[in-house]
Amino acid sequence: MMMTMAMSGSLRDVGFPVGMEHRVVRIGGKRVATTCCATSAPPLPFEVRRLVLGGEGPQADVEIEAASWTRAVSFHRCPPGREYSGRLFQAAKAAEEGAGLALRVRGQDPWYGRVQTLLATAGLGDALRGCDLVECVVGEAPDSEVLLEHADPGLNAEAGGFVVPPGCLIPSRGRGGEGRGGEGDGEGGGRSGSGGGGGGEGGIEVVLGSLDVNLGKSLAGEWLAGDLPVGGEDVGRRVYLSNVCALPAARRRGVAQRLVEDAKQVAVEWGVDDVYVHAVADNAAARALYERLGFVLVKEETQALADRLKRPRRVLFHCKSQ
Repeated sequence: MMMTMAMSGSLRDVGFPVGMEHRVVRIGGKRVATTCCATSAPPLPFEVRRLVLGGEGPQADVEIEAASWTRAVSFHRCPPGREYSGRLFQAAKAAEEGAGLALRVRGQDPWYGRVQTLLATAGLGDALRGCDLVECVVGEAPDSEVLLEHADPGLNAEAGGFVVPPGCLIPSRGRGGEGRGGEGDGEGGGRSGSGGGGGGEGGIEVVLGSLDVNLGKSLAGEWLAGDLPVGGEDVGRRVYLSNVCALPAARRRGVAQRLVEDAKQVAVEWGVDDVYVHAVADNAAARALYERLGFVLVKEETQALADRLKRPRRVLFHCKSQ
């Protein structure tokens, strides 16, 4: 079940352009007040940071949940005309992923070794402007939950629509003035900004994308495993990237690329040379991204295996961490 977050200030106080058009719509049978932002799509400022060490504490709980919602929205699209049931399905998937992610990052899942989750976040105002979204406040109270959708209603109704549920929103840790802390495993987490995040203390941020960096000989749930390094003390010491995703509204904005680049830096800090990532064989966008970042295709599943597992065929990419 989605957590209710206490955030200071009204959402309308977080960096919205002035003089915007207001309208009233209904979502799921509820009356919502909607504020429209500009229809242009300026650059999207965001930063990549690491989940708090060990995934412990209230902030970590909220960030784990938001990462899980971002994955549910990214991987499980709502069919046109079935938005309500689609959102319920996404909520179930978010809850399932959240429970599993919490165990993994806290070292409580015996099938996983060390796991670091990366989050790509943007201040709410930046996300609205940069992704051409509108803010839908469910109810009329100042602290009501929000749902974001694209300014073009037609895009929200398409498969993989641009609706962003409130589960993808988090209270800001505070931006600016903090550098990368050690190996990024300190209380504040490592971070690398792309300029002008716009969150700030007491503000609200949108989790635009996320991924997990997994240390181990193989990745649980995947049949394809890497072969490097071979021999020596480091045999079997490799990193796998998993759950690489970006919200539909934030795609083709460099979010996934920055996540993967920062994940390779995590591998460097862990002393790991070999990085692997799985992709669905027919996901041309993902394959192009990995190849652009220096990954090379090294293994492929057979269609017979994929049919037996009742899922799309997978391929495995490899690159050096530096």
